[in-house]
Amino acid sequence: GGFAVRGVVHAAGVLADATLARLDRDDLHRVWWPKAHGAVRLHEATRGQPLDWWLTFSSVAGLLGSPGQSSYATANAWLDAWTSVQRAQGVRATSVQWGAWGEVGAVADSSNPILAPMSPDEAMRGLAQVVADDLRVVALAHLAVDEAAEMFPELRGLGFLSGLLTDDSAEDTTADAGHGALEAVRRLGPDEGWTLLVDQLRGRVASIAGLHPDELDPSLPLSRLGLDSLMAMRARNAVQQDYEVVVPVGLLLKDASVVDVAAHVAQAAGLSAADATPTVDPVVDDASVAAAVGIDPRDTTERVVAQAWRAELHGSAVFADDRFEALGGDADAMRAVAARLTQRLGAPVDAEQFGLDVTVEHMADALRHHVEPRPGEVTRPLAPGRDGGPTLFMFHPAGGPTSVYVPLVSRLDSAVRCIGMERLDDHDTVEAKADVYRDLVVEHDPHGPYRLGGWSFGGCLALEVAQRLRAEGREVEVVAMIDSILPLPAEPGLVPAGGPNMERFRRFVDHLAETYGAAPEIPWDRVEAADEDDQIAIVVEAVSNADLGIGAAALHHQYTSYVDARIAERYDPRPYDGRVVLYRATEPHPLTTSLDPRYKRTDDDLGWAPLCTGLEIVKVAGDHLSVIDPPAIDTIAAHLDTVVGSAVTQEAGR
Repeated sequence: GGFAVRGVVHAAGVLADATLARLDRDDLHRVWWPKAHGAVRLHEATRGQPLDWWLTFSSVAGLLGSPGQSSYATANAWLDAWTSVQRAQGVRATSVQWGAWGEVGAVADSSNPILAPMSPDEAMRGLAQVVADDLRVVALAHLAVDEAAEMFPELRGLGFLSGLLTDDSAEDTTADAGHGALEAVRRLGPDEGWTLLVDQLRGRVASIAGLHPDELDPSLPLSRLGLDSLMAMRARNAVQQDYEVVVPVGLLLKDASVVDVAAHVAQAAGLSAADATPTVDPVVDDASVAAAVGIDPRDTTERVVAQAWRAELHGSAVFADDRFEALGGDADAMRAVAARLTQRLGAPVDAEQFGLDVTVEHMADALRHHVEPRPGEVTRPLAPGRDGGPTLFMFHPAGGPTSVYVPLVSRLDSAVRCIGMERLDDHDTVEAKADVYRDLVVEHDPHGPYRLGGWSFGGCLALEVAQRLRAEGREVEVVAMIDSILPLPAEPGLVPAGGPNMERFRRFVDHLAETYGAAPEIPWDRVEAADEDDQIAIVVEAVSNADLGIGAAALHHQYTSYVDARIAERYDPRPYDGRVVLYRATEPHPLTTSLDPRYKRTDDDLGWAPLCTGLEIVKVAGDHLSVIDPPAIDTIAAHLDTVVGSAVTQEAGR
């Protein structure tokens, strides 16, 4: 006999103002609890209700910032982002970033020189229009834009305000408007703009390569970072997201540096010749790079060590087989390198354990356990969490390490402990791998409940491990699959004569020809006659001998990706009735689908709905590769926090 719930207004708010230096955990909790936790609880309580609208009362502080209100501004910014999660689940959510109200409210008729109060009638008329237009996040405020920019000059860097500024200093800031990163470059002069562009790209590429920006020489060819094809595709997607400029993958995998990529972006974005004039001082001079011959760093640890050497030895190209003393290093320089590595690795590095005759390779071998799993070590800590906090196990994607999850993990609640599950090279089925992973999961967390996840192939591994845990009567809270695709059945139109492997190899060679401008000579008769395990080795050897400029890391990634893809295609998953969240990319990736059209699925569930009765689909803007990087990862992290972090909020509530 009651009434249906058709709308929700979330307007809770508490203030705990303090300067950043005086802000403590209690202040943050007091402000965030009613806003963030309250939003999640309301969302859970009304899940499944036929809502016409959902209104979140946010604040313009989350849009512009507010001096002394860091906790309040960030809590409201979180609410704004939360609407993306809600909309992905079909909720018609809107967040209104309110300015000051007059007559009513907690700050009624307060004196603010840049935010004049609006009347309740004005506010309600604006709100009605926002709901009618079905907007996601919108600010409603009387903002004195020019006065605000005068008081806080950094507001000029916000692209959405540039068209509202009317003073002389704001002229021409909206010409050829593009993405925010590019707009920030345009607003500066030629020299400053170029330096900012290089710094932006340097930070993006360093994050993908697992380096600090200071460790990445912008003039060094990216191939010397050991950039593999997956990292190159992620870097290309990041550039396209930030600047709406497409960078050829071949440029990234050959001899291009960050400076070269910046020049490509500048030219494609229509910046003037002056804007594209390099003004950064390269750490490595061109002559030494051209003359140097050696083995490029082959993994993350060798890259970290080489960067530390390069920073202290000023101007020398550094290779994996270089000896420290031969490059001009002395005892003082070695102590400086050790101090730099101690800071970078978060673990003490003793200069005395290394002689001056040490190579990058040998130093990396001694330090690798601080960066990567040791050979045969399958588990890798990605986030320490807190005692009593939940544990999340993330399984490696096809051909890649679990370090790819670092951007995601860094956005989760700090109480969440995350453990990466690395590749098992000695097992050739998902089921055999899952047997080993199950034992490792229980060893790390004997009691559960268990939270498992993975991107692409990693989602399949997580699901199969969950099957084993539940069969033993253990509680599995969630399986989080990030764009894991169940390939379509092999049909005559999808798999031509010669079988799926031969067709995939031919498509791969076509891709190489398009990317690098030349195709390797493949002994097709040998490939077709070989066993499946030998086929990929023959193809990789032929590509390596063709000298297309593909680095060893890129070739190794192609090999491991192929092996894992074949294992995934042989996987025959069983029905699963536990909770599964599928973070589904809204777009297919052209390379993935062109190499094998069986992965070109159009169904929202990517083939899992008939098998997973507890499936929840969260759509994420992007394609198969870009979903694991910002900004798409923000949507995944915000939602995953509500699932994996439920134990955190329950603990805080107690």
